[in-house]
Amino acid sequence: MFLPIKKLKSDSLTLWQSVPSDFPKLDNCYTIDQQLQKEAEVDRLMHDVDVSLERLKASGRAVRRETAEVRSRIQRSIVQLLHTFDCVIDIEMEQSFSKVIDEFIERAYEFDPQIGDEAIYQASRNVLIMNTFQMHLEKEITLTPSVFAYSMLYPYTDNYLDSIGISSHSKHDWNEWLLLRLSGIAVTPRNLRERIINRLVEMIETEYDRGVYTNVYESLLAIHKAQTRSVAQQCDNLSDAELLDVSVEKGGTSVLADGYLVAGELSASDAEFFYRFGILLQLIDDLQDLQEDRSRRHQTLAGCAAENGELDGFTNRLLSFAASVLKPALHNQQKLCTLIERSCRLLILEAIASNHSYYSDHYILTMERYSPVRFDYLRSINRKLKERHGTNRVKELRKYRHFSRRVKEGIFV
Repeated sequence: MFLPIKKLKSDSLTLWQSVPSDFPKLDNCYTIDQQLQKEAEVDRLMHDVDVSLERLKASGRAVRRETAEVRSRIQRSIVQLLHTFDCVIDIEMEQSFSKVIDEFIERAYEFDPQIGDEAIYQASRNVLIMNTFQMHLEKEITLTPSVFAYSMLYPYTDNYLDSIGISSHSKHDWNEWLLLRLSGIAVTPRNLRERIINRLVEMIETEYDRGVYTNVYESLLAIHKAQTRSVAQQCDNLSDAELLDVSVEKGGTSVLADGYLVAGELSASDAEFFYRFGILLQLIDDLQDLQEDRSRRHQTLAGCAAENGELDGFTNRLLSFAASVLKPALHNQQKLCTLIERSCRLLILEAIASNHSYYSDHYILTMERYSPVRFDYLRSINRKLKERHGTNRVKELRKYRHFSRRVKEGIFV
């Protein structure tokens, strides 16, 4: 099947523009007593994580294997947190996800002994998203060469393009090299970063023959093009229409590539779902990073809505868009649909709590009723995590909750 990127994009833009900005219909209201009970459960889980970290610190040995084991326990605690927040995960799902993450962490350190902890967390997020897609497509939940390679590419590509300390000329030069490599042209790596990326692309090529799985590589070229376009968000004064276009393309192509790298080929309906789900995760991520992006003068739709006093309506539209994307595509997989929908809503609720000054008082009071914990509690956890782990670690752990984009990122802020 020919990869219909233009149609996927245009149809998705139409869907976004058609969903209402009125307050959406939501389920699962919580009483104060229920919120307090869940807060106590979260406190217990976070205490267990702290104990694990303190034991490692007390050992005085910075052994990578021990670090990986502790991190795996932390990640399993994240799955338990999703249980706490009424996200339906059964024992089999939990065991499958945990096994893959354990294997991924060990292989990541073997692949690049110098890789940083933040990069591991960022890549882990995408591994779990791809595992979710394996479940959706009724495939075995496992760490394939392409799942490993594509997830590892994020720290070496996306972060490079997002860095404000690297010149536009350097980014353009590197983009040209990567374009050739993704196109299947043999180009010599010029530095360590390019040698690492070259090895990762080779892993994908080992699993998917270029002559047979052409859409796998078309999807990789599509996300590369979108990432290159997104650099304009850092320096140009884009209109709302241009920002929407860039966001839709970047988010949609990113997750579409996930789908093709999981399956090799996709049906038209699956390609549409993955593209739209990518948009949803991108816009949630932008909402979560609103204050950071504004401080860096990085333009996003969420930032423009906040600046114009329209964040209530933007968030309503985002919630309605989520329902329009998830329910039709996953109507035959109720458990998976509920898990993804509630996980995404949890991320949005956390973003509302963190960015409460940009919302109307009435909106905050109304939306808090649908949060498993109080917004003040969410903000207090955020402050504690910054004190313990630093801003960057908080950001990556938060994004990891996409299974948590995205189930964007201690643990759930």
